[in-house]
Amino acid sequence: MALIELKNINKSFGKGDLKIDVLKDISLKINKGEMIAITGASGSGKSTLLNILGLIENLDEGKYIINNEDVSKFSDSKRAKKRNETFGFIIQHFALIDSISVFKNIELPLIYSKVNSKKRREVVKFLAAKLGIEEKIKRTPKELSGGQCQRVAIARALSNNPKIILADEPTGALDSENGKSVMSILKELNKEGKTIIIVTHDAEIAKICDREINIKDGMIL
Repeated sequence: MALIELKNINKSFGKGDLKIDVLKDISLKINKGEMIAITGASGSGKSTLLNILGLIENLDEGKYIINNEDVSKFSDSKRAKKRNETFGFIIQHFALIDSISVFKNIELPLIYSKVNSKKRREVVKFLAAKLGIEEKIKRTPKELSGGQCQRVAIARALSNNPKIILADEPTGALDSENGKSVMSILKELNKEGKTIIIVTHDAEIAKICDREINIKDGMIL
């Protein structure tokens, strides 16, 4: 049974003469434990699709079902709760807060989820060790390399133990060696049972995934 199902999704931005149809009649099923690549040229709609999957963007028409639950018509607060419970996000430029420590960056989603401080410390220490950054937790992101920053971002994405990891060009800001390292981490997480959806323009990354979904002009090819 599909973990995620999109049925006839449409999404546009703007109104009247300025209206742009970004996604057109998208239908898609993703099974639990799959590692999926969403590919396509710049402007094809792949990041908008990822944002809809992650409950960041609303869809205009269609149905979005997660684990047999239709989330299409959720209120903003219900969507935020579902998003925090279900997804971990990794993006190209890390989105870390430079003014606070690595520890506090990883801890943030746990604070939003009202996890107590003892449990937060345990989770952060465990994830920092898992990702080989335990010696960096008192430093700030601006003291780290790009590869180390992306490991911090992955640790933060994992802190709420999400079922699904959404990664938007996760290796885009990294050199090839660090890019391979990040992909090997994601592959390992997939083996552990995480469902992983990656937006990428890199054919080599797409090859590593179980399946590639190619988008052109807002439609799945």
